[in-house]
Amino acid sequence: MRIRQTYVVTKLLARFFWRRVLSVGILRSRIGRFGIGLFALLSILGLTAIATLYLRDMLSDMAIVQLLFQVASVSATFWTIIAFIFVKILFMKSHEFLRLTFQLPITNHERSAAMLLYEMSFASAVALVLFIPASLAVIIQHGLPALMLVLGGVVFPALTLYLFLALTYNVIFRLAEALRMVRMSQLIVSIIFVFAVFFYNSRTPAILLQMSDDYLNEREAFYPTAAYISVLDNYGPIAMMVLFFGCAAVLVSLALGSAPKVPPIVRQFVKFPLVGFARYRVVAFVAAIARRWELWLASVIAYLCFLSLVTSNSPAQAPYALLILLVQSIYAYVGVAPLRRLAGPRVSAWSEYLLIVSSQLLVLLLLALPVILGSQIAQIPLAAIGWSLLACASSVLSATLIGIVFPPEKDNPFTVLVGLGALFAVVGILGVMVGILSLPAAATIAILVGAHGVVVAYGVAGIQSLRRKARYEASNGGS
Repeated sequence: MRIRQTYVVTKLLARFFWRRVLSVGILRSRIGRFGIGLFALLSILGLTAIATLYLRDMLSDMAIVQLLFQVASVSATFWTIIAFIFVKILFMKSHEFLRLTFQLPITNHERSAAMLLYEMSFASAVALVLFIPASLAVIIQHGLPALMLVLGGVVFPALTLYLFLALTYNVIFRLAEALRMVRMSQLIVSIIFVFAVFFYNSRTPAILLQMSDDYLNEREAFYPTAAYISVLDNYGPIAMMVLFFGCAAVLVSLALGSAPKVPPIVRQFVKFPLVGFARYRVVAFVAAIARRWELWLASVIAYLCFLSLVTSNSPAQAPYALLILLVQSIYAYVGVAPLRRLAGPRVSAWSEYLLIVSSQLLVLLLLALPVILGSQIAQIPLAAIGWSLLACASSVLSATLIGIVFPPEKDNPFTVLVGLGALFAVVGILGVMVGILSLPAAATIAILVGAHGVVVAYGVAGIQSLRRKARYEASNGGS
């Protein structure tokens, strides 16, 4: 394997995704990029200053600092799994780059090494960004010993776990390949890792309780997530470094050796029978939405989240797990593009919008039936179920608008992320405003109804704008 070629492909991969990010909205302008970068830098510096000032007394004891990073290793493990799933889903939607690498004069091992290096860098940045303020505050106060704890409690566990997850991913893919399920392998792997996230999250309170109990009773114990800290405490920083690089070398070798010969092209759709009702336009729209794999992956996550909440201390919140299904609403407008082209201009923008929204509501109702039944078995009040369904219907309208304003062309995952960010920001600001104003119930209902009316109106206006743009591009192309 040639290191230089691997490095060049890694840079090419980074440039490809970086340009995808910078091709959306405000990020196209240098001023926008500078403003966002400055805001991120000031946020990190501000949080670091707050952590330094308010945690100075608590962090003066190195024993407490060590406990802090033992706990941080548990959280870093959780966020690394989340980041791994996030990165894999991004790469599932990026067939253009995979096709590009097929034309390059590189071996499969070099391609796999480049993708592993970039994925690990990207996922580590996503997973570790949450720990930057506290880590910097501890390093400022204690210097090199604290830096070793940061490496052993956060950085090394995250990198090692990511390599292990990459190896596990390859092994599962090989099994799917042996079972002739290659096209479904990415979806199967995603579901397996989602199960892993919920299982690990259910075990986290017990692990943290055991760590605290051992600290208070001055007992030494071994925790897999804090293995590097244990080696650092017993054998010193050099031994910890040797252990990390040894584990990394073994895992990288195994991950590259088990990498698939050809990167799998994920199945974008699942078969959905129309049951003889294809002549009804709304049924065709339902089928177009229901056959996308994102919907079924989101359904599995929603059902797992429901089971997790219904067995927790706050079961009344369990029906709100259906909100996870709103992710598919962002793809709704683009997903029914062939049906929209078949209908042509004879269908008004209002009719098209109503078809898109009503088909999503029908799909949502069908997928909500197991949750409603489970809520009744768990004796969750009907009011809580009703409010959750209303919240889902509201989310369908909002997410559909985002899918129209930020259409995810070619399944661009970063466009989806920008759209979701905008959706959460708008909903959050509206919620804070309503909460701060403390308006009467009638006024709050009027504001919410008006807001939903604006969402619907902007959705229809967005469809009309996209139609005008398409006609303009078609006329220019024809001339």
